[in-house]
Amino acid sequence: MFCVFFLERIVFFFLRLSISINAIDLGLSNFIKHQAVQPSQMKKSILLILLAAILLGSWGCGKQKMHDRRNFWVTVQERGTGKAIPNAEIYAFEWVSDGTIGNGRNVRIGIFKTDQNGRVFIEGGDKDISSLRVKTSLDYYDGDYGTLGTTSITQTFLESDPKIIELYPFSWLKLSVDFSIYQGEFDYVSFTKTGLCTGSIAAGALTTDACMTEGNRNMTIAFFGFKDGKQVKTWQNEVYVVGHDTVTHVATYIP
Repeated sequence: MFCVFFLERIVFFFLRLSISINAIDLGLSNFIKHQAVQPSQMKKSILLILLAAILLGSWGCGKQKMHDRRNFWVTVQERGTGKAIPNAEIYAFEWVSDGTIGNGRNVRIGIFKTDQNGRVFIEGGDKDISSLRVKTSLDYYDGDYGTLGTTSITQTFLESDPKIIELYPFSWLKLSVDFSIYQGEFDYVSFTKTGLCTGSIAAGALTTDACMTEGNRNMTIAFFGFKDGKQVKTWQNEVYVVGHDTVTHVATYIP
């Protein structure tokens, strides 16, 4: 914002200068005659000064933008609740080229830890930060870069302001089928959900084992009822699973 304001002030100043020059053209003409300076030369000089000022301002803005990649605050919070994640370790990396286009490696330049409010100041010194890696003692994952079960999450440099890293919490879901209400309609019920272990629940079984899945979100689970080896019924249930909790859901459908 400062850069934009600075450039606006420069342009505004020279516009006013141009207007003033036109307003006092007669006086300038007398001055020009005595100094042997052509009006076109004066206009060229003004344009050169204006261009130099804009380039200087742009350089300052670029420098400020560059430093935004070196020293900045980051907030780490839980997706779905906005709850702060304290004591998370933030590994900051810079990209070091090996001299060929597109090739190089990430070099760690520091480790920082979030406070009780989930905030941490990342200080890159004279290095431009290219990516951050977050490690926590709880089970989180990153929808873009992480995998199920990971606690080491890599994100590219955040251009947002304020800079916020949202981590998706894991949860554990148990599924149950009340076969008594189906009056022998099924021998077993199978289920499937991306990110949730696929399996089946046989008649007489109470629940499946807890399966790790995405927390703090609604998910759709597909159920398939089987009788004498044939699929006779298909339905879906919407389930909301709270992060870091174990939730038991009884599969139900409308006959």
